[in-house]
Amino acid sequence: MVRCLLDLVRAYAPSTIFIDEIDSLCNARGASGEHESSRRVKSELLVHVDGVNNTGTNEDGSRKIVMVLEATRKHIYIPLPNFESREELNRINLKTVEVATDVDIDEVARRIEGYSGDDLTNVCPDASLNGMRRKIVGKTRDEIKNMSKDEISNDPVAMCDFEDVAEDGYRIEQNHN
Repeated sequence: MVRCLLDLVRAYAPSTIFIDEIDSLCNARGASGEHESSRRVKSELLVHVDGVNNTGTNEDGSRKIVMVLEATRKHIYIPLPNFESREELNRINLKTVEVATDVDIDEVARRIEGYSGDDLTNVCPDASLNGMRRKIVGKTRDEIKNMSKDEISNDPVAMCDFEDVAEDGYRIEQNHN
């Protein structure tokens, strides 16, 4: 069946084979208690996957490509960003935002030590919306609808906006404990 699958994939290249939870299928070969059929499937898979891209060329002369994509349920530890990474992520996340002159990217990066990359991706856009939030706080839905575009337009993101976001729920203690 493995050989048949790979022959089909080669014939219809370009194509992708996706194998979910490869670690449960392909644990160490020859382990004690391993069934013979399991060992044969692993061997067959390894032999054919190794040569899967030696499939020739298409009619237009382009190379036939077969991609083998495997997923695992193993957990991979990704450490929290260091100071330089936090600083760079802030710069990237603020590229399309007007930033006030009082914003010190270094200071923001120092204050958000312990934040994950996902936290950082949320902090900058959220901080950039604080100016608009201040303008609509306490207003009814109709009052907000009747505001002009100039009235509601967002102010440049300021240092106080980052402080407000941290106070409003992006603290690590709240997100990760």
